[in-house]
This record gives sequence, structure tokens and C-alpha cells, in this order.
Amino acid sequence: MQRRFAIICMTLIISFCAVLFIVNLPQIATAARTEFLTSEPALLNVLGGEARAVLLNGDVAYLAKGVRLQTLDVSDPSNPVLLHTSPELGRLDQLVMVEGVLYGRFADGFKIFDLNTPTAPEYIKTVKIDGRLNDLAVADNYIVLATSATSQTMAIQFYETLNPLDPAYIDGYG
Repeated sequence: MQRRFAIICMTLIISFCAVLFIVNLPQIATAARTEFLTSEPALLNVLGGEARAVLLNGDVAYLAKGVRLQTLDVSDPSNPVLLHTSPELGRLDQLVMVEGVLYGRFADGFKIFDLNTPTAPEYIKTVKIDGRLNDLAVADNYIVLATSATSQTMAIQFYETLNPLDPAYIDGYG
């Protein structure tokens, strides 16, 4: 039987710290379009520190922790193993992956990481924008940014990712 688990990244506002919870999810059953859990989720492990975002790819978890990107082997969720810690990069608030490239959103842009070696992401570059970057989505050959528009910037900005390690600005709207 395949083990199902989830990684939950949670910010505890009261204490201004965040933790990473690794939770075992029991078998999910479906009956008459109603989904239910056959038993309660079980907490397997907790990793401390300021975790802002997490992305799971198979047995590898990418964790935006403090000002660094960490890579964890979570094949055994009750015993995650730290594989790699990046140098200081600044705080990342969101992680998105497509075709071996990881994009990390921060306040005024996004960072690009090559995942040729999935357990040790290589930082490639930073793409800065004017204004605040609120959200980042990747689809087909595009990165779409939702920003807080200023008089010089557009609310929605589009980048083409024919070369995913070097996205090209196309246009914006708003």
C-alpha cells in the first residue's frame, strides 16, 4: 500500500514563527460523490523555523525557510533528511516548478533555480519588477505575475519561458 502524506507549511501569527508539519493522510474513499477520511490524519514530524512556502515533487520537498531555500528528502515522512541549503537569497513567499526549473516569488520579483540536480537547486538569477509582486503562476510557456500596479507598471505582467532559465518580458495589462 502506498503511503500518502502531506506537508503543511503554516505561519503561527501569534508567536511570529512558522513550522513545517508533516502529516500522514489515511486512505481516501469515495462514495456517492462524498469524500471522507477513513481515520484521522496523524502528525509524523515537525521541523521548526520560519517556513514561508513549500513545494513537493515526489520524495523531494523544496522549502523556503527564512532567507534560504532548503531541499529535503521526505521519502520517509517521519524522518525527513536535509539534503541542501542555499546561501542567503532573501525571503521567498511562493514556490512554483515547471520542467526542471523552480521559480521563487519574493516582494519585488522572482528568483530562478535550475533543478538539473533536483536535490541541490542551482540559483540562476533574479528578475526584479517595479511595484510589489503578489502572485506568480506558470502555464504552458508563460509566467504570469499579479502585481500592485504603479504609474509605471502593469497589474498583470507576462513573461515567455521558451528558455525557462531566462524568461523574456512580453507585455502587461492594467
